Amino acid sequence: MKQNHKIWKIAAAVIVLLFVFSSAAQAISNITNSDQSLATSKKPVSALFNPMFSDHTNTPSLISFMKNFFKNIRAQLLQSLGKNTIEADNDTSDSSNTIQGGSSVSWEDDFLDESRIDIEKSYNYDVNKTQGKVFMKDTYAGWYNPAWDRMKPIDIYNKGSTTFSEYVVDITVYYDSDMQSDFKDLRFTDKEGNDLSYWIGEKINGESANVLVRVPNIPPGHTTIYMFYGDSTATDQSNFDMIFTWEDRTDPDIMISYKNYLEGAWDPDVAYGGGRFLVAWEERLGPEDISVPLPDYQRTLACVIHGRTYNSDGGDPQPNGDADIDISDPAATACHEENPSIAYGDGVFFVAWEYNPAFPLQPLTRYSVDIGGALVTPDGTVTSRFIICDSSGIQADPSVAFDSKNHRFFVVWEDAREGTQNYDVYGRIYTVNGQPVGSDFQVAAGTNCQDEPWICSDDQGTFMVVYEDGYNPVVGPFGLSAQRFDSSGNKVGSTITIATGSSTVDNIYPSVSYCPQTKRYFVAWNDGDISVDPNARSSYNGNIWGKILDQYGNTIVDNFIVQAGDQYIRTDVIPYLDTLFFVCYDGGSNLWGNLISSDGAVQTNAHRLDDGSSQKVYWNNLAIGEGKIFAVWEDERDQASNYADTFGSVWHIYHSTSSSDVTCNIGDEKQMVTQAVVVSKEIKPDALEKWEMFDAIYSTPIGNIQFDILDGAGTQVLLENINPGRDISSITAKSIRLRATFTRTIPKDTPSLDKWSVSWIGSDYDPPWTDYEVNPASPNGENEWYTVSVEFTLSPHDDVSSPEEINTYYKVNDGSQQIYNSNNKPRISTDQSNNKIEFWSVDAAKNEEIPHKVVSGIKIDRTIPTVVIETPETGIVPKGDVKVSGTIYESSSGSGINKVEIWFQGGEIPENEITLSPSKDYFEWHFTAQSTKTYTMNMQGYQNNIKVLTNQYEIEVRAYDTAGNMGNAYVTVRCSMSFSYILQLSKITFSLR
Repeated sequence: MKQNHKIWKIAAAVIVLLFVFSSAAQAISNITNSDQSLATSKKPVSALFNPMFSDHTNTPSLISFMKNFFKNIRAQLLQSLGKNTIEADNDTSDSSNTIQGGSSVSWEDDFLDESRIDIEKSYNYDVNKTQGKVFMKDTYAGWYNPAWDRMKPIDIYNKGSTTFSEYVVDITVYYDSDMQSDFKDLRFTDKEGNDLSYWIGEKINGESANVLVRVPNIPPGHTTIYMFYGDSTATDQSNFDMIFTWEDRTDPDIMISYKNYLEGAWDPDVAYGGGRFLVAWEERLGPEDISVPLPDYQRTLACVIHGRTYNSDGGDPQPNGDADIDISDPAATACHEENPSIAYGDGVFFVAWEYNPAFPLQPLTRYSVDIGGALVTPDGTVTSRFIICDSSGIQADPSVAFDSKNHRFFVVWEDAREGTQNYDVYGRIYTVNGQPVGSDFQVAAGTNCQDEPWICSDDQGTFMVVYEDGYNPVVGPFGLSAQRFDSSGNKVGSTITIATGSSTVDNIYPSVSYCPQTKRYFVAWNDGDISVDPNARSSYNGNIWGKILDQYGNTIVDNFIVQAGDQYIRTDVIPYLDTLFFVCYDGGSNLWGNLISSDGAVQTNAHRLDDGSSQKVYWNNLAIGEGKIFAVWEDERDQASNYADTFGSVWHIYHSTSSSDVTCNIGDEKQMVTQAVVVSKEIKPDALEKWEMFDAIYSTPIGNIQFDILDGAGTQVLLENINPGRDISSITAKSIRLRATFTRTIPKDTPSLDKWSVSWIGSDYDPPWTDYEVNPASPNGENEWYTVSVEFTLSPHDDVSSPEEINTYYKVNDGSQQIYNSNNKPRISTDQSNNKIEFWSVDAAKNEEIPHKVVSGIKIDRTIPTVVIETPETGIVPKGDVKVSGTIYESSSGSGINKVEIWFQGGEIPENEITLSPSKDYFEWHFTAQSTKTYTMNMQGYQNNIKVLTNQYEIEVRAYDTAGNMGNAYVTVRCSMSFSYILQLSKITFSLR
């Protein structure tokens, strides 16, 4: 028994040591000041050494293990001795989910950072750390088409203060291997997904494209639009008319020719240079065609070439009024001159035309047709006239072009010197002074007919001549050919076949132009079937065609229809807007035009060039100057004239990209993301008993999120496609990961994950801790006193239990124990200098926060001092010394009277004149009341008013306690008075003494 007694003593000593060690560990883990300051409390030191997880994967340290071991022994010892540190709450949880000595513990990620995401195993996600949400990467509202595989954001910056509406942004897009090489798959939207109109201008396939995009609104600052591409099946949706504005500068059309009503003005041409447009036309007595008594009898009538110049807007005609420029010789009254053609170069217009003798009595001379020319300056002065060709037979339909590199004009015409069954094309080269460079020479020859030539220059020393090539000069069939020449008249390369005729198709009235920007030629013409009836216009009407050649004459775009129909005839073409061609053509009653890209894409619908009042439009031609198109044609709308007049209109096509304040920058490429995966880091509890539940908060405005639970390595699926709230107690693995798989078909929106969590049953031996805040945060009164009630906000924390699982208790001034409720927070209102509050928390495992926290020394005084003025009383006081006195009452639990003030007649009495008792509960002060005053009253109609003045005294006594509360009292007195008066006949005078 003695030995056993020793054993029990040793055991008791061990127990005492264990108790002391455990108490010391508990004390260390809960270091806190029992007399807390009013600042917000901090987390206990133990929380820094024993977090539930370190990167959510660590195992407990030896210190933590020993701490929990001794704490458990201590708890069991206390329990065996019948001692409880707190009152136990009633346990209402399901016993199947409860383990003795453990609690429900949870792991949660609210995505306010990425610390719990395994970045290596996750992809295609973004975390909004402000909102605490996970989204799929590259989500843009404008990305509504699943065929758009790629996107680049475009930042438009407006550094000015002006908001631009319907602004056209000029963007250079460089080829990306995900694009179609011809850029036809480009699409644009704003941030909300509204489609933006665009137009692709100059481009080099596989390299770059100039794109104009219309943006409805560009305010100051940054505006974002999106460029999409990557659809291999997409077709071009570039729309010229949605980008450019057509402006009629001369609306209504201008009548250019002014003539006698019996005359006509036909076959106009126009060119631009020196800041002026020159329009030339033929003018004579009508009608245009006379077939009696002989065919082409109109050629026996005198006809002249007239002209007029205009500014770039079609205004300021020179000469004005009904005067014209006499381009042909006005003295040649027996000459028939027609079909003028104009080119401009080096300060002069070169005008070429056909002419023949006009002798009605010698009709055979009507077919002795030659080519003449003249030089005209931009101010309308004709500096010279000369003969270009006077060979035998017919020379007709001249066309002229200028080469700016070698400063030469090249004139071509159809020539029947070999007979009217064998027309050829001839030409001659001239200097800018009107001097020929050699004789005329054959441009195109061969059997049958080569006629209706048209010429243009590339301004690099090379000309191209396009002409009809037919079997029969009257009925065809006609094809088209072309030939290039240098500025000396030498052929460059071989003859180029443009179009081939057939028994039912004639290709007629060709025109050609060159675009220096793209280094391409555009050949335009119309088809018809002359063989049906050579005398009917309908046989010459048909479709408008085009063909595009490079600078060497190689085909870039083979023959294509510009405008389909059976009523179109006669084309002209000019380069326009840097990289485009503008083609115009006669539609019978109206004049039409289309813009064509350098790769043959028709950019616009047919655009009407006349104002709609024209009649029998024919023989149209174009020129361009200062970005404006001048179209001229013959027109029979004038009802005061029997025959046609020359009319014209000037058009300007523009878009608003003129502000230097607006710049744009194309951002990095985004690939369409239809799947994203987020995998958590390994979740490995320290003391796992069993897994409990998976939960998540998420939304799917589009697409879906699938949740899976993986093993700790992330290589095996333990539970697949589970829903939030799922019981996961079947999992036996000691560690797991969560996986969310986001899917969608289009990236205009995204599923989002707000948070996810798993819970498990595990051991918990560490107590919680409680933070607090005070309202007001600091004393609102003076001298560290509060003058209002003080409210406490308590915030419990625990390494394991969630705040919802923690109960917090408190006592105010050693009162009854209360359960903390955030909707009814503890409030201290007692007036005294040492209020206190004691509070503590208990977690789900019944661990109590020890020691309790105590905040004391809370000084509250909410009661104002009471001031009683005993003397004088309100009313009348005698003249002389007046005593002001009274008492002040302050509660014994208050802060005490600090100072007393007396205010007299609105001013404060000096402190040294006031007598106060030692406890400041009595005050006294004296003043002298004055009563001498004179009052006057006039009577008997001399004065009807009475002026009476008396001495009145306002007295206020204020008392301030130490906390800053102020109480006060008022009294008002008047000085007593006596008076005598003198009665006079006219007035009474009162004297006051």
